[in-house]
Amino acid sequence: MEGAVRLQTLVDVAQEAGIDLKGASAQSIRSEAVIDRPMNDLHEVLTKFWFVQKFIATPQIVERIAMENVLDAFHDGIRILELRYSPGYMVAGHPKLNFVKIHEAIVKGIKKAKDQLENKIQVGLIAIISRDQPFAEAKSTAELVETYRSDFVGFDLAGPEVGYELKTFEPLFNQVRSLDLGITVHAGEAPRPEAPLIVKEAIDRLGATRIGHGVQIRHSKEVMNYVREKNVTLEFCPTSNLITRAVDSEQDHPLIAFLRSGLRVTLNSDDPHQFGIDLTHEYELAKKWGATEADFKLLNDHARSASFMKLTK
Repeated sequence: MEGAVRLQTLVDVAQEAGIDLKGASAQSIRSEAVIDRPMNDLHEVLTKFWFVQKFIATPQIVERIAMENVLDAFHDGIRILELRYSPGYMVAGHPKLNFVKIHEAIVKGIKKAKDQLENKIQVGLIAIISRDQPFAEAKSTAELVETYRSDFVGFDLAGPEVGYELKTFEPLFNQVRSLDLGITVHAGEAPRPEAPLIVKEAIDRLGATRIGHGVQIRHSKEVMNYVREKNVTLEFCPTSNLITRAVDSEQDHPLIAFLRSGLRVTLNSDDPHQFGIDLTHEYELAKKWGATEADFKLLNDHARSASFMKLTK
């Protein structure tokens, strides 16, 4: 959600957030807010996100961003939407926010959007903790999920993969799994030799049934077979993978090959406004790579069956 903030919204809320843009327009701040070319690595991408984070300063701003997320998704043709957000990321440096205020503002924003859309979109929330945040803060996120269980459909681990042990977070994932929440873990994104094994560990230790990205398992037939046998879903985000250099080039992306090899793959936008795209753009990219109508149907079938939401027709 925090990576799907309209540029015009940043301009509109700057004064409320205490940021002096000196008359800058949405277009003139694009170079600071939008990542539209490959970065050196994932770390460089994550540091650029902090420009946008500075604007997410009050409950009113959070509510507006949540509402616009849902409206933008609907107008892009999406009818089943899972929104992820990290309360630890959003609260940093913002004294007017706390975890409860953030969550309640998001719920209000979603309701406003759904009311405008006459409930023609289904929305579920996934809470994110990060490997590099203090454990106490991650624990507070799990406790938030427990308190507001009816609002959440899933729990996610994100952030830098290198230098952090998954066993640190195992108690938290055991806690949220007891609440019958879906588990997804960002893993196998960064091009590191150990990446495929991190994916396997996320499945075995944290109970992940979905993996965010996971593109690096292409370097391990053993882990690819394991993911296939366990029926784990890979959440692929083509543009994001190119920008973070998870893959070297469009020709190097395993989306089509994985899909046709029987792996459960879905097509996702990751952080759409931050990357200057929408989900339609990812469809167009996949079509350019050779995806057929049958492939798109399979991608959507995978997405629906892997959703953490209790879906209605």
